[in-house]
Amino acid sequence: MTRIFCTLLIFLSCITLTAQNQKDVKRQKDDFFNKAKLVGLSQPKAEALYSITLQRNKVLSSIKDSRKKSNHPMSIIEVPSSRVVAVTQKEFHTKVVELLSLKEYSDFSKDAIEPYVDVQTEIKLKQLLKNYDFTSKELNEVKQSVRDYYSKKILNMAYYKYDKKKLRGKLGVLELYFKKDFIKTMESFNKSFNNGKAKNINDYEW
Repeated sequence: MTRIFCTLLIFLSCITLTAQNQKDVKRQKDDFFNKAKLVGLSQPKAEALYSITLQRNKVLSSIKDSRKKSNHPMSIIEVPSSRVVAVTQKEFHTKVVELLSLKEYSDFSKDAIEPYVDVQTEIKLKQLLKNYDFTSKELNEVKQSVRDYYSKKILNMAYYKYDKKKLRGKLGVLELYFKKDFIKTMESFNKSFNNGKAKNINDYEW
């Protein structure tokens, strides 16, 4: 009787877990498509992006399972290398980039990118505050400028991460224009560094 009861409990637990997993999958899918609609992705693009994401997760999960089995002491199967994971990630990222424009990628990834932007912005502001005294208004303006710079930088690093040549070009132009704007901003505040007005990009500490 006890054995039957235990078996029944296990069976009911499996049913409950399956139902919960199905609910989680449905909720994740609904959240995905609601977000896609919110940022203006067309239905065909949203469906294609969802399919790419599912395929990627399935492949990476399979690699993870293979690693667990291969790590068994008596296994003669080679453990999938980190290179296999990297190649897989590159393959699926390429599909995403081919599907989405930079703006679409930015809009859809904004929530994931923002924490990194916040961290980099705060680090840079602390460095700047060691060299300059800002009023509250000036600091807010500088903070917005720095945040905009890192938003674009981190976005480009994510979108073009497998196209090193294009990434270098994008980041080079981004930094050049930002530093020029930074000098104009500092001059408008009448700030000086190294006992004088900045005459070129390198005169202001950035």
